[in-house]
Amino acid sequence: MVLKEFCNQWVGVPFRHAGRDGEGVDCWGLVIEYLKGFGIDAPDMEYTEKWARAGANHFSERICQFPDIFEPVDRGSVGDLVFMRGVNGVVDHAGILVGNNKFIHSIRDIGVAISDLSGVYKRKLHGFYRIKHG
Repeated sequence: MVLKEFCNQWVGVPFRHAGRDGEGVDCWGLVIEYLKGFGIDAPDMEYTEKWARAGANHFSERICQFPDIFEPVDRGSVGDLVFMRGVNGVVDHAGILVGNNKFIHSIRDIGVAISDLSGVYKRKLHGFYRIKHG
């Protein structure tokens, strides 16, 4: 699926914790749907408050368990996954870069939206992961 089509399909879908479909989706559910377009069956996981208390970075730690599929990159480009730190510095948010310093993600109060990777998001930025092709 082309990224533009993906964005058109998902922008406006409401946020739902652990949601994995068009009725409601959280940030990782959105990433899972994006990866399906590459034929990648991503590991399912959801953010829980106990992660924050434990200081675990489950999103980035989990992605690193699949070095044959994902690689960390210093600078993100269109289509790369982007990860953010939240409570206690825990990596608890994910999205997909769409270009022009913007990314698509699912936010609790808004749902799926495209946001600028500046301001609060720039301060929370953890890093980027690229999908290896071929």
